[in-house]
Amino acid sequence: MTPSDSDEDTVVVPHTPSAINRVPPEVLMHIFSLMCWGRAISTCYDILDLTQGPWLIGRVCGQWRELITSFPSVWASIGIFPSQIITHSSVFLLETALRLSRPLKLTLLVHLQSNGPNERAIMDALVRESHRWRSGELTVDADVCTSFADISGELLSLERLDLYAGKHPGPSSAETLNHILKRAPSLKEAKLPLVVDPMALDLEWRHLTRLATFPGQTKDYLDILRRADNLEDLDSISYLSGSRRLLDDEEDRIIHTSLRSIRSNDLRLLDKLVLPSLQSLNFFFPNVIAYANPLCDLLVRSQCQLRSLKLEIRNYFGGVHDICSVTPALTELDITIPNNVESETLFRRLIYSDNDKNPLLPCLESLVVPISYTVINVADVVQTLIKFVESRWYLDEGSPISRLRAITIRIQRPPGPSDTQLAKWIELQREGLIVFLSVQGLCQCPSISYVKPDEGSDSRIL
Repeated sequence: MTPSDSDEDTVVVPHTPSAINRVPPEVLMHIFSLMCWGRAISTCYDILDLTQGPWLIGRVCGQWRELITSFPSVWASIGIFPSQIITHSSVFLLETALRLSRPLKLTLLVHLQSNGPNERAIMDALVRESHRWRSGELTVDADVCTSFADISGELLSLERLDLYAGKHPGPSSAETLNHILKRAPSLKEAKLPLVVDPMALDLEWRHLTRLATFPGQTKDYLDILRRADNLEDLDSISYLSGSRRLLDDEEDRIIHTSLRSIRSNDLRLLDKLVLPSLQSLNFFFPNVIAYANPLCDLLVRSQCQLRSLKLEIRNYFGGVHDICSVTPALTELDITIPNNVESETLFRRLIYSDNDKNPLLPCLESLVVPISYTVINVADVVQTLIKFVESRWYLDEGSPISRLRAITIRIQRPPGPSDTQLAKWIELQREGLIVFLSVQGLCQCPSISYVKPDEGSDSRIL
């Protein structure tokens, strides 16, 4: 056989890339993002875990590694979580991700619960890129916080900063925080550790839309609201809630037109505010009896359309009906049950019947009920809740009230519901009601979790 004969007999099969590699890079990257981060690529991945996020994609083949490392957006949302041991290689992984994410802005979710040399190296690497911080949620030990002193440039991109003071928080000096705050003129959302004097913070108050802090006195709340004209969300639990506050009773009320959500434990604050845009209210009254009238007065005076209400009341339940009567637009109610006698009375009043001329909470769609450990006869409370749900689930067409959509019941100690009651909750769930029911302290927790039919999984009792 001559060479020419050999050439004629040879069949050359052209190499055809696999179907996945014929997909355009932009489409392939979108698929990767759904695989690793869900629908929101801004979700932080664990930078220290090579089995997830972009690290996992890059280990499949050279082509995918080249593709994943050429898209900075997949590296720009960085998480460091306390379950991981921080090592020297951890610092290398972080520095690699920071390099691959350039020049994009960074979203950080960092938890460092100790102050070893590797933890400080992690913070040093992040501080070197602080000019790119856009959003940061940082839980760090006080010693690690010293790295913030090395921030020298402007944090022009920083819009959100949540700082947590680690396992053993103590009062933070305004000077320490101001080293960051004065460099962040675009900061709109902030959660700050315990500060003795919030007014000493070097914040652009008029730019703030969300603030979580710990004022010591009622006047601190009022000073914050006077300065933060555009504030929409105030989360502020006073660490001096049990002490005498310094407040001028003759002080004029503040009309704040932007505030939509407030969380507080300062009862005296209620009398000093008018909040026409208020939609969400979360008040914590552990040892207060006369809370209903001030709360009702605030809502009536503000003429707001409250949508969400959360109350934690440990010692006294009276007055809740009065609050319900002035919140007809309420769609979400979260109320802790301190004792079964008064709680049964509450939910009996909320049971709807066709004869009700003015039913309480006609727009209610979601109910959350934490039942505290002080409740003795839990089964009676749960039975009343079943009657309440049935009255707002089996509605005639054209009913003047909204149909309940979801209920969450968290029982803090056994015993839980009876078998008959559990069967009823399962029946309601199968009919479409979103149900979550849990009992702490049981080896087999009777928990019902709603799963949409298209998710391919059956609901279970655990």
